[in-house]
Amino acid sequence: MSDGITLKIDDKLLKDYLKKIEKKGTTLEPLLSKIKVIGLQSVEENFESQGRPKWEPLKLQTLKRRAKKGYTGGILQRTATLKKSVTGEIGKDKVTIGSNLEYAAVHQFGFRKRKIPARPFVKFTKDDINEMEDTILDHIIKE
Repeated sequence: MSDGITLKIDDKLLKDYLKKIEKKGTTLEPLLSKIKVIGLQSVEENFESQGRPKWEPLKLQTLKRRAKKGYTGGILQRTATLKKSVTGEIGKDKVTIGSNLEYAAVHQFGFRKRKIPARPFVKFTKDDINEMEDTILDHIIKE
């Protein structure tokens, strides 16, 4: 995923938990696998909900063009290629969730010159972060 987008969660509490686990000398892979699942489920929810919070709606001209070509589906889901491209990778002490498609960053962050609004599909809500924190705490308690 090095050519795609990277979104870094800079959460002190999560980092502190991970350091505690590391100090115990245990492997992080089972924990990181669970975090990866939570992250990928979050991205799936973002596509299903068309953003959390909702993405900016498509412009009328875009809707007309899509209808004329027979395209159906939600925002960022005309072909589902972007949605299907999102993967998660586990590293030594991190989980990376993203897409390696060249145009993924355009949709994630927007492109002002082309008047394409940001529609962040790799975005974690407070509930997602809480679920990740709870998963980490459960892991620490069981260790």
